[in-house]
Amino acid sequence: MARPAVAPYPRIYIMAKSRIPRLKAAQIGSGDSLKGKRVVVTRALAQAAELSIPLRELGAEVLELPTINILPAKDLTALREAVEGIGEYDWVIFTSPNAVDFFFEEFFRKYKDIRTLGFLKIAAMGAGTEKRLSALHLEVDLQPEEAVAEAMVKAFKEEMHVANLRFLLPRSDIARAVLATELEKLGAIVDSVEAYRNVPDATAVGAAKVLLKEGAEVVTFASSSAVENFCKVVDVVKLREKFPKLVFASIGPITTRTAVECGLEIGIEAKEHSVAGLVEAVRNGLMG
Repeated sequence: MARPAVAPYPRIYIMAKSRIPRLKAAQIGSGDSLKGKRVVVTRALAQAAELSIPLRELGAEVLELPTINILPAKDLTALREAVEGIGEYDWVIFTSPNAVDFFFEEFFRKYKDIRTLGFLKIAAMGAGTEKRLSALHLEVDLQPEEAVAEAMVKAFKEEMHVANLRFLLPRSDIARAVLATELEKLGAIVDSVEAYRNVPDATAVGAAKVLLKEGAEVVTFASSSAVENFCKVVDVVKLREKFPKLVFASIGPITTRTAVECGLEIGIEAKEHSVAGLVEAVRNGLMG
């Protein structure tokens, strides 16, 4: 069951300037359970630590191979207009921690008080997104158990009639259109605006050479864009031929689907579609 929507009432929050603390290894176990195992982290360099640190605390040797870089949208006009008219919306849907970060960067550029959100309700996809919102002292009104667009649509269908409700969807430049499209089919009015973009990271070349030379036990993917860019900077055929026991690990079904489309076989998929879930899945997969 999705977390139900709460009754609308004015919410007062205290803004926290610090971002969510890094994941602690105690949440998924500690010690040297991954000692001697090399794990490749393909997240953006600015976000890699959230995954790299708990893996190292479990004893893993981490090779950071940042395949993507997260940047603001080239044109922020649509996002800024949406922020300026925030009072017109009934719901805002955040599908990733990045969406939270870039939305509130613009929000606090315009407003000084988080109470400007007023009666706006918040939907979140994934535990990591919820935690980022929690760091801002914001409660999530609706969150599906599975962190995919289809589950979000299903959650709304089960909880309420969305016809004529206005939704704001801050997203990446490569986000799937399914969430906005399906909500619109139900009669919702959706403003899907680009808040950030994923671009290839040129610094991945050096780490890619190390991987091809020395190998690893696991390569982790936390997004579809990470998969796609990994396949552009790494000779995957050569990698698999040289290291046939190497396993690819995915944060969830959408990322897995992209990997399969790119010709990669996913051997580990996180049950909880979050960084914590991915760490746990890697740990269990290598120990098992």
